[in-house]
Amino acid sequence: MAKTDLYSFEGEKVDSIELPDSVFGIEPNIGLMHTAVVIYLGNIRTAHTIRKNRSMVSGSNAKPFRQKGTGRARQGTKRAPHFVGGGRAFGGQRHNYKRKLNRKMRRVALRSAFSAKFQDGEITIIEQIKLDEPKTKIMASFLSNFDMQGKRNLLIVNKRTENLILATRNIPEFIVHQADLVNVYDLINADRIFILQESIEKIDEIWGNKPKTKK
Repeated sequence: MAKTDLYSFEGEKVDSIELPDSVFGIEPNIGLMHTAVVIYLGNIRTAHTIRKNRSMVSGSNAKPFRQKGTGRARQGTKRAPHFVGGGRAFGGQRHNYKRKLNRKMRRVALRSAFSAKFQDGEITIIEQIKLDEPKTKIMASFLSNFDMQGKRNLLIVNKRTENLILATRNIPEFIVHQADLVNVYDLINADRIFILQESIEKIDEIWGNKPKTKK
């Protein structure tokens, strides 16, 4: 098992702790991590123009004036883009970019992300979070204790409490995830990953490469 330091909420080293190799000690699969990030970004992507195209706007299909004898260019419908109130020319439509990553690949990608971040020294284990009231300044001081103000921070906990949500929602680039809902993109994108000591066991239980026991 890999060893790392255990820190208090105030940023002081209090002990050492062992991390499971099944999550934090594997050889990262860079290609699979890239695939997981591409699929994640595609699944939250939308594309649609503000205005409708000519087939979507309201209006008659009748010609606005007769074909010949007016001296003007012939027109087929007032819903054409060059008329006021007409549709948007070459308007893009909503596309479905959603793709699926199977469970086994997702688990390997997450283990790879955890291991890569640990190898880069960007994971910090926290003994506990002292948050008796939902005060932003408490969590801001927590980041200050680790000199991580203004950077991209990810905190992984077993359960997001209301106090924790309220205390962190006004801090830019500070994301709080439950251990069972973390994703590869947020892991890779974070400058620092804080993990509660109690969450390590759950991370290993959910994402670790443990053999299935036969009943």
